[in-house]
Amino acid sequence: MQHKGFSKTPQELLIKGWLLPDNRKHYKFKSNTFVLESLPMLLNMWVALASQRLALGKDKQESTLSALTLIAALDIELIKKSQMEAGRWLMKLCTDEQFYVNYCKRLLGLVKDAIASGKYDQLNGCIQNTWEYKQWMEEAGYLLSTTTLINGWLHPLSEFKTIDGEEILNFWAVASVLTAAATERNDCGDKETCIKQLIRLGVLDVETDFNTRLTVASLLDAEYLEIVSQTKEALDKDSQK
Repeated sequence: MQHKGFSKTPQELLIKGWLLPDNRKHYKFKSNTFVLESLPMLLNMWVALASQRLALGKDKQESTLSALTLIAALDIELIKKSQMEAGRWLMKLCTDEQFYVNYCKRLLGLVKDAIASGKYDQLNGCIQNTWEYKQWMEEAGYLLSTTTLINGWLHPLSEFKTIDGEEILNFWAVASVLTAAATERNDCGDKETCIKQLIRLGVLDVETDFNTRLTVASLLDAEYLEIVSQTKEALDKDSQK
């Protein structure tokens, strides 16, 4: 089956050693930025980072591990591989361009299969924010419920009240402020201070490349909203201690 976003040419060469030609319109070369609302582009980026054909950020190893984790959540066959089999798979992904292209196609097919089988809620939030996901969900007859951010950063359930001359924020508003400042969607607080608060709340994990997650959240509403929701939940639990 030919999936939207990938070429029919069997011997497709990669641009810069990682970018599928069909996705070049979703990648800005000068600024090194991605249009991650394109599912093929998103998956292409994950595979490029996992294979270390592409490096983002200062910590190449952390980016690789983060991408492999995202891929493994989608392709459960990877989890079943032995350490030796996984090593061979990764080596082939790094060195064999045709295998690389075919694997990008495989991931795209897995997303479509997940939607067709009703397992769409198990897909990563970044995937759910793509055009193809929304199109396939519509074609499958599922109803989509989306949260629209106010001014691109504020959760709609946020409340700002003034009591005795002091402004009081509910937890949705606090979560929005912390996340907006951390992702630089809004200059509503000190970025480093807000990141430390998100780490303290357990929303950001210092053992992983959380800077990559913040970068994705700065671009994608789905990932941004996931951080806001996790922060609000953490604030709820923190207040009950």
